[in-house]
Amino acid sequence: MLKIRILSALLGIPLLLVLAYLGGNFWLALVLVLAVVSLYEFYDMARQGRHRPMLGLGYGLLLLFMLVFTATLDVGYGGVLPCFLGLLITAILLLWYYPERQVVDAAVTWFGALYTGVFFSYAILLENQASTPFYALLLVFLLTWASDTGGYFAGRWLGRRPLAPVLSPKKTWAGAGGAILLTVAVAVVLGWGRYPVLHTVLLGVTASLMAQAGDLTVSAIKRHFGVKDAGHIIPGHGGVLDRFDSFMWVLPLVFYFVVGL
Repeated sequence: MLKIRILSALLGIPLLLVLAYLGGNFWLALVLVLAVVSLYEFYDMARQGRHRPMLGLGYGLLLLFMLVFTATLDVGYGGVLPCFLGLLITAILLLWYYPERQVVDAAVTWFGALYTGVFFSYAILLENQASTPFYALLLVFLLTWASDTGGYFAGRWLGRRPLAPVLSPKKTWAGAGGAILLTVAVAVVLGWGRYPVLHTVLLGVTASLMAQAGDLTVSAIKRHFGVKDAGHIIPGHGGVLDRFDSFMWVLPLVFYFVVGL
């Protein structure tokens, strides 16, 4: 299993970096694929948890949210009208298919579309609005990987007290601390000469906390639906949600750090 994980990483990481470097339509296509596959995995988990998400509505909402969010980045008129139309269509479908579809099915449908659509929208926004897009995306990747790596090794060597035993029994407080320390070190190195050291230290701490929160959130989703992995598309790593759960949460942080509020 470890060999498969390493081989997948050796093949996947260069591909991600190349597409991030090329940017434009190459990066846009990758982000859309990741978002659609992530939503598919979410709805597949929901079905295993005995929910019945509205698939057509869900994928439509995903594309709608990503289009609106990347175009407006606000909750003004441009963003409210599409959301109202989405709610109207949802209400009509609930009435039409009642009692086969229940309110909880609509809630699951909307949450999945919002979760994947909003988070992955930041990958497009960052590439479009950052003055140095590849550096910004590289910052997201390296901070995320630093948090995962620091957490893994610190937890393996020093871990004793569980951090969240119900959600993820293998995660420990020592692992969380190691994740923060390595992420801070990487943030300081990457930001050297660009940003004040104090700013990069805060970025590293917050990025690791966000990465760990994203990981635990997907763990909570999997626990609720009663599944072990979100999917199996990435050999040795599970699904896209399993592999990109932390990355998704670091994206908005780096966006506001690099582009500004």
